[in-house]
Amino acid sequence: MFKQTVFILSLVIFFISFLNLPGWTSFRGKISKGNKFYHKKKFDQALEKYQDAQINNPESPELHFNMGNAFYKKGDSESAYKEYEMATYSKNALFQAKAYYNMGNSLYKQGKLAESIQLYKKSLQINPNDTDAKYNIEFVQKKIKEQMNQKQNKKDDKKKSKQEKEQEKNKEKLNQQKKNQQQKDEEENKKTDKEKSEEKKEEQKKETDKDEKKDQKDKEPKEEKPKEGEMSKEDALRILNALDDEEKAQKKKKKAATMKIPSVGMEDW
Repeated sequence: MFKQTVFILSLVIFFISFLNLPGWTSFRGKISKGNKFYHKKKFDQALEKYQDAQINNPESPELHFNMGNAFYKKGDSESAYKEYEMATYSKNALFQAKAYYNMGNSLYKQGKLAESIQLYKKSLQINPNDTDAKYNIEFVQKKIKEQMNQKQNKKDDKKKSKQEKEQEKNKEKLNQQKKNQQQKDEEENKKTDKEKSEEKKEEQKKETDKDEKKDQKDKEPKEEKPKEGEMSKEDALRILNALDDEEKAQKKKKKAATMKIPSVGMEDW
């Protein structure tokens, strides 16, 4: 877990408690009241007291440090960073280390992980025994690695999703082509079946016509074919007609032979 320790400066109160000057007494009183509000988590009231104290000593690194803490607790990490940065001008080395540490926390809150590590390292350079700074460096480095992995995984997932969409698109395309081919085949089959049906009907019609012609032929009187050595009906009729014609000719000839020639009468003069 990230350690968000914010160090509250108490040495200011300790330091100024030795001073009896009216201005310093007022400054100390405002800091004290601000700290009381801070511990009660009334950060807006604490800031008001700290800002009042700035009238007495606007450049106080310790006061900027406490104001940075109040801004940090309010969730205003950018304002907190600026106040901590002013606190680094302190001549107290340990105080500077704490200011850099809190600046690192402020950058971490802003999502500036790599930058926060640099400030933790700066704090360690001043105070190598700061275990919280060491912990936060390892924690943030791990966090950066996780984010890189997440980014890569997201990129891979996006690529995979794109490939899956492409595959799905190709699958739909193939299915559509298959569907179109099936429809085409069905239409061809229907056409073929229709043609077959028409051909079958035509064949049936031909068979029917053939049967009807056969039946009609069977109903017609059959002419007997003359047997071998026998005279056909036509030949017999032809001979009969010839005989009849000959007979008529004979009769005509005979009649002409028996016709009498009239005599020529002689008249007397």
